[in-house]
Amino acid sequence: RTLYAQYGIRVYVSDFAGLYADGAHAEPYANDEAAVRTHLQQLVELYGGEPWLLAWQLGNENNYYIKGGIFGEQISQSLPEYLQLMDRLAAAVRQAEQLQGVRHPIVLGHGGERGLELVGSLKYFDAVGLNLYPNLVGGAFQGGWDGGRAVYLEQVFATVQQAAPRLAVILAEVGQPHTTAAGQATYLHSALAVAQAHAAGGAATDNKVIAGSFVFDPS
Repeated sequence: RTLYAQYGIRVYVSDFAGLYADGAHAEPYANDEAAVRTHLQQLVELYGGEPWLLAWQLGNENNYYIKGGIFGEQISQSLPEYLQLMDRLAAAVRQAEQLQGVRHPIVLGHGGERGLELVGSLKYFDAVGLNLYPNLVGGAFQGGWDGGRAVYLEQVFATVQQAAPRLAVILAEVGQPHTTAAGQATYLHSALAVAQAHAAGGAATDNKVIAGSFVFDPS
């Protein structure tokens, strides 16, 4: 509250949607939809009326932990089932906000590009927040960085635009490993150029990038 009052800083609240244990749950509870819904409703009751609240994000790469997930199968659902689960949770957040007479954007925290062709089924999300690493095991897109042009990001934007033109895009993380400082600089320049071309307020007519950060992995 002090930061908002003095500097106008607002907070983007992210929740893991049961993927990990927390103060009220000794074990991960992502498969207990009722428990996750109750938890999210409590978050809205606690913070929904705060002037510093910017948006909600549900999940953080949770899709990496569904059936066939590259990091495990803690969530016992297929990708389409998982997306519908998250949409129901977003609906619960929206309903809880309506009871308070407030309205904030709801963002799906998604890892990688797999499954983006299905986000058109989402009804209650306003944006998709992406953590993108082109060289991650299981990546669907090929081509990566071509002559300084971020082909991978262009493909991601095109996929979301085709599947769900109404959804905004938030670049939460974008990473590309390089072993040299020059390689990192080339990556950053290319990624920023693509993000800027699709940024909100620009001339592009597709999904608008409304926020972003870039993560470096020099290994």
